[in-house]
Amino acid sequence: MKIIDLLNKIANGEAVPKEIKTCDNDIFYYDETDENEIERYKNKNDVSIIDEFYLNDEVEIIEEDKEIEKMNIIYDGETNHYFIRTNENLKCWITTTEKELINKTNEIIDKIKSLEKNQ
Repeated sequence: MKIIDLLNKIANGEAVPKEIKTCDNDIFYYDETDENEIERYKNKNDVSIIDEFYLNDEVEIIEEDKEIEKMNIIYDGETNHYFIRTNENLKCWITTTEKELINKTNEIIDKIKSLEKNQ
């Protein structure tokens, strides 16, 4: 994406990425408190991207980390099966092996979250 495209998104009130990376691997952060829309992307030294690059220069969007969510396994006593619910709230039946893998994955997620809290 080009810098000018980001500025157009800001001007049009569209959602913009919180972090971007330039060709020289400098990271710029979106500062929505800055009154000057053109200077809202700044690096750690508070330098505006406009002061360092041209409007047609390409930047890479840095994806924000998403929260890892555990999967809930539900037991259906009537059918004697386990299932999980998908994002669309549909039942997805799982095998015993899949259940074990999901339980282990959930344990790993818990461990990661506890390590992140202790940092």
